[in-house]
Amino acid sequence: VQSNTLHTLYDIQGSESIDVLVDALDTKNMYVRIAVGKLLARIPDASVTAKVAAQLKHDKPEIRSEVLDVLAWRGDASAAPAIMVAIKDKDEKVRLKAIHALSKTAKGEALPQLLSLVRGKDPKTREAARKALTYLPGGQVGNRLVEAYKTEETPEIRKTLIEMLHIKGGQS
Repeated sequence: VQSNTLHTLYDIQGSESIDVLVDALDTKNMYVRIAVGKLLARIPDASVTAKVAAQLKHDKPEIRSEVLDVLAWRGDASAAPAIMVAIKDKDEKVRLKAIHALSKTAKGEALPQLLSLVRGKDPKTREAARKALTYLPGGQVGNRLVEAYKTEETPEIRKTLIEMLHIKGGQS
């Protein structure tokens, strides 16, 4: 009922309801958060990304996590700087979601950051960064992976780069 009401509010008020929708992300009901997040992801108003990204400062990690989903669904590159900060979040789930969101928003521009994370010490972070690399669009990313391979000295990272090149080759 709550999520239907919020959808109706948007249908009636349009972009004037964005602040109310963003505030609705701070609810205890996970299903309402998801429904509102999916609605926010579809709203073409450019101000939505900034308003949603501002919620990355929320004190509850579950809200920050949902916000990262919304930003990933939106795919708006203007969210990338805020997502880069979230990659350093104290909550592991938030950090891992931020890695995914970065690949969906920054796209090819995320490659240096993702490669840096692949080189990191934490196995979950490395794996999340490897997966995120597969979401990056082909073309220029493939060329940049080749350049990274040429200069990389660590065998494990070189292997990852080869795997990514193979995946990118299959996506072309």
